[in-house]
Amino acid sequence: MENFVLTLALFWGKLYVVNTVQGSSCAAKPQAVFARSSLYPLTAGSDTVKCEKCGGELRASAKFCPWCGVRIAAATPAEKDDLPTEISEAPVQDEEPAAEEDLPTEISEAPVQDEETAAEEDLPTEISEAPVQDEEHAVQSESPDEISELSARFRSSGDDLYYVIADERSSGNDDVPVKAPKRSEKSVRFSKKHSIAAVAAALAAALGIAAVYIIPEYIIPYTKYKEAERLFDSGDFAAAEEAFYDLGNYEDSYGYITRCRYNIAIDMMENEQFEEAAKAFAELDGYAASYDLAAECLLRSAEVFAEKGEYGPAASAYYSAGRPDLAEELSKKRAAALAEAGDFFSAAEIASGYSEEEAKKYLYDGSRKAMQNGDLEAAAEGFARLGDHKDSAELLMECKYRIYTEDLSANGASDENIRGIHDMGDYKDCKDIFRKAVYEYANSLFDSGEYYEAALMFRNAGSYENSSEMLYRSIYELGISLEESDPDSAYSIFSLLGNYADSSAKKAASDNGGSGWYVDGSTSADGYYTSHFKSSDILAVSCTAGTDSPSAPVTLMIVLTDSSGTSITAECAEVHNSGYFSASIPLGTASKGNAEIVISVKDGGDVLRRFEITIG
Repeated sequence: MENFVLTLALFWGKLYVVNTVQGSSCAAKPQAVFARSSLYPLTAGSDTVKCEKCGGELRASAKFCPWCGVRIAAATPAEKDDLPTEISEAPVQDEEPAAEEDLPTEISEAPVQDEETAAEEDLPTEISEAPVQDEEHAVQSESPDEISELSARFRSSGDDLYYVIADERSSGNDDVPVKAPKRSEKSVRFSKKHSIAAVAAALAAALGIAAVYIIPEYIIPYTKYKEAERLFDSGDFAAAEEAFYDLGNYEDSYGYITRCRYNIAIDMMENEQFEEAAKAFAELDGYAASYDLAAECLLRSAEVFAEKGEYGPAASAYYSAGRPDLAEELSKKRAAALAEAGDFFSAAEIASGYSEEEAKKYLYDGSRKAMQNGDLEAAAEGFARLGDHKDSAELLMECKYRIYTEDLSANGASDENIRGIHDMGDYKDCKDIFRKAVYEYANSLFDSGEYYEAALMFRNAGSYENSSEMLYRSIYELGISLEESDPDSAYSIFSLLGNYADSSAKKAASDNGGSGWYVDGSTSADGYYTSHFKSSDILAVSCTAGTDSPSAPVTLMIVLTDSSGTSITAECAEVHNSGYFSASIPLGTASKGNAEIVISVKDGGDVLRRFEITIG
């Protein structure tokens, strides 16, 4: 990693130096050439001499050695008329400037060393930027071609200074000298100090780039990935899974997550956490042998449950593992064990999962045992489920008989035990028991002021004792009780009582001037008159309708509104004067609780009668 960062820093440092040099020079790019043959090229056939100091080859007309900068004393100065009118960049020496007559009419600016500055009167009118050496005079170009070649080179002096001169070439007619454009930029000079600063700046820039982009994008994820691999190799699969999960789709993180979960499930299995391991293997969707291992964990889990006597979870585990044969075998053992312990009903529930006949056997044995032990409710429920299996129907009737008669004897008559005895019909002495019990119950209701329920019970009693007379008395008292709270119902009741007591006067007092129709009747279920119903009942509303004057038949609406506000509607069409009508309303969808039945004329909307019932 250190080598990577250092390499990156050097690269950016180099790029920084080059860009700085190029950005500070003239438009043309400098070209660094160090071969002497290319620094001052000689044309074919030109007269040459050698420098006495360095031995370098140069033109015979040269005034300065281009290699060491020494003035060539023996050289013959070129005629002023032979020089071009305009001369491009040329280095000028500090100590011995060229004679004024040797200089061209226009000369570009040339930089001078800090220690020795050329006199202002000795400078030409136009001077281009050019580096000047400290100790030796720079070489003056003899021609535009030579000047342009030199101006495109890098030169190095003894004090480790670098001079950058841009390559400026003229275009067009080569015979006509062209004045080099005047430079507005200064030449760039670099020392060791500047180089170190540039490298440091480049290194800082590289580190900044690394901090902003490379480190978070490459180094940090790479480091986290390696750490996650280390956790995986060390067996810390839970921590490794979390680390790989945080990496998202970096490298093979997703693959490692699956491998981590697989190994976690293996650890659970080895630690006998079979339920958890089975679930973990199942969630791997078939990775490696995960399905087979899940089944194996379920089987071993079932064995553990079975050893603890927890047969239900054990059988479920066997079924989930794809071994229904083992589940059935276990269920049989469990059912037999429960039956042996006397829990026949539980044994029957288990046996129902693999054998209906065996389930009936256990249920029948359990019901008989419950009946013998006096648990008549459980016995009756068991025999009812068995239907016609053996003598279950007869035993069910016996259980019910004992339940209702024992309750009647112990607690007195109630709507529940009276109705139970009523539903048994001719079984033993149920009819006699029913007439007596219902008559007594009706009188108790009359005495407590529950006139509508009393009237219903006297209807059930039929002709027993004075039930008929008590029926009329109950209805009359009901009408009186409704005169203020429900005058419409009171009007209907007194209308149908006719001349009973002062019903005619009561009728006239409660007449509200409506349609003139009146209705009264009762509610029942399966022939038993009652105001208390079960959800399994079918409610029957039976009534007689009438009017005091001849009238065409009407359509009556019967609307049941349950405790939740839901309405069930029945329609009775073509109801005649003094006619009988009825409607049946299933209560399976009705909510339990108090409910109200309202009978009204369909078109006129006049309410004729209201009944209050309960659904349990």
